[in-house]
Amino acid sequence: MKWIDLFEQVFNSIAEPLSVVLNATGCREGWLQGEFYRHLIERDKDFMVNEFEIAPRAKADLYGEKPSRMVAEVKVYGVWNYYQKNIDGHSNIDMYLPIDEGQRIDVAEEHINRAGSGSLLNDLIRLRKIQEDLEKYMILVIHKNAQVDRFGEAIQAIRLTQNEFTFEYPDFLVRIWEV
Repeated sequence: MKWIDLFEQVFNSIAEPLSVVLNATGCREGWLQGEFYRHLIERDKDFMVNEFEIAPRAKADLYGEKPSRMVAEVKVYGVWNYYQKNIDGHSNIDMYLPIDEGQRIDVAEEHINRAGSGSLLNDLIRLRKIQEDLEKYMILVIHKNAQVDRFGEAIQAIRLTQNEFTFEYPDFLVRIWEV
């Protein structure tokens, strides 16, 4: 079994309560990290949440050793009323907006080079800089709770890497990229 299979199992197990917790904006990522821990600790006694250092004063959201060594960053966003800077640290997100419905926007080096702190792309950069031999994943949960605004269009269109896995649920979408 691979990490992507384990991630999917966890999301399948928690889909219903996650649909409720996604409305609690102040605790969603922490709750999700706790659910990963709760579901994976028995299989991997070394599984950790916010403990594995990936840079000075920066810890990975998730770390595990079985089935292989892995780190992951987790982000939870909605499709409406989010700061546009959550994508790359800047408020101008025009370059991430699809022209046609369903179009995907592949993140390129020009996007990476402008990434600011606290953003989705900044987390991607931190994962890319890890020198250790680890599997690296970016996990994005998108709450489908409202009419889609510009941020919602962009966050749904972004493709961080070609190694992408998508799991669709009634109230949310999960995108996981192997970095």
